[in-house]
Amino acid sequence: MAQNTNCALSIDALLRRNGVRYATVQPGRAQAGVGHGTLGSQRGQVARVLLLADARGYALAVIPKNRHLDLAALESEFGRRFRLAGADEAEHLFPGLPLRALPPICSCGQVDTYLEQSLVQLSDVFLETPDPRVMVRLDGESFRRLFYGAWCGQISHASAEARASAGARRLRQ
Repeated sequence: MAQNTNCALSIDALLRRNGVRYATVQPGRAQAGVGHGTLGSQRGQVARVLLLADARGYALAVIPKNRHLDLAALESEFGRRFRLAGADEAEHLFPGLPLRALPPICSCGQVDTYLEQSLVQLSDVFLETPDPRVMVRLDGESFRRLFYGAWCGQISHASAEARASAGARRLRQ
């Protein structure tokens, strides 16, 4: 795993470099669900970026913030046996960027990106930035363009909280 790669382009620089349209938003009381993974079921989803590692090197996984990464699904679908990489590894690849705000694709092109397929169907996707008071909003078309060529599959599962919430809704209907 001796990749000596610096992938540290900020999200802003990465999006500009790729010609992707985006807007910045400041999550406030009107968008209280932001911290919990959604900005309203019709508007979009907050995506989180996770750094993964295996014997072949590093990769990024982009999944909905309110879901859990399914490492077994990644191995089954893509044949790679990943583990979550540590903060020290993230600092090596993305100097100065906090672990919670890694860019969704690596600017150096040497790190594969694995995308949760449910994200490509959304009308809006929100990405966290190094500033916790600001998020980046991508419309669905821009999001899909950014991830053109990325590996895509069902690589996450609902958190226990989301399953309980979904169950409660079914009972009331």
